[in-house]
Amino acid sequence: MPLPLHTPSCFPFDMVRRGLLAGVSRRVLGLSVLSGLLAAGTAAAVTSFEPGDRLPDLTYSDIEGHVGRLSGLSGLRGLVLITRDTECPVSQRYVLRIAELAKTAGARGFNFAVLDVTPHSRTEAQAAAAMLPGIVSLFDPQATLAIRLRANSTAEAFLIDRAGMLRYRGAIDDQYGFDSHRAAPRQTWLRDALFALDQGQEPKVKRTEARGCALPQYSDSK
Repeated sequence: MPLPLHTPSCFPFDMVRRGLLAGVSRRVLGLSVLSGLLAAGTAAAVTSFEPGDRLPDLTYSDIEGHVGRLSGLSGLRGLVLITRDTECPVSQRYVLRIAELAKTAGARGFNFAVLDVTPHSRTEAQAAAAMLPGIVSLFDPQATLAIRLRANSTAEAFLIDRAGMLRYRGAIDDQYGFDSHRAAPRQTWLRDALFALDQGQEPKVKRTEARGCALPQYSDSK
C-alpha cells in the first residue's frame, strides 16, 4: 500500500525504533517525519512565496561546484525550477515529463533547472543529472535552498518570469503523487501556465499543491 502524503503524525518514533517501517526509503521517511515535527513547532513563523510575489535572488551551487544566482539561470522568458530527490518515487516518475517540458518550453525561452535535495555526494548528483541532459542541476543536499524557497515537496515547480516574479507554483500535473498514480494526467498545470505566459496571458491556475515527498519546513529569521 502506498503511504499517504504528509503523514508524519502517523509515524511515532517508537515504531521507527522497532523497525516496523522497514522498506520505506530512509529519505522519504526522514523528510516526512522531520517535516511534521518542525511544522508543528514553527508553523506560525513559516511564510510562503505565492504567485505574484517577487522571489529573492538566491545564491546556488550547481553539481559542478559553480556558484551563481537564480536570476542567472533564467531564459529570455523565465525559469522553471523543480525540486528533485532521486530517492523519492514521485521524482523518479517525473523525469521523462520534466525532460519533455524542458525541450518544448526551452524553444520558447524558458530555461529549466532542478533543485537536487537528495542527501548524496556531488559525484552522485552528477551521475543522477545524466538522466536530465541539458537541464541545470543545483546541488542542495541539506535542502538549504529549498527551505529558503519555502518548497513543501519534491516534484514542486516554481515558474519564475524574467523579472523574478513567481507566476505559477505547485504540481507539474496530476498524474503522479505520493499516494496516487494515474495512467495519464487530467490536469497539466505547469504546461498550461507555460503556454499562457508564452501567449502573453496570465495562467488560469496559478497555485496547486505538489504531492511528492514532503520537505522540511523551518522558520527563517535570516
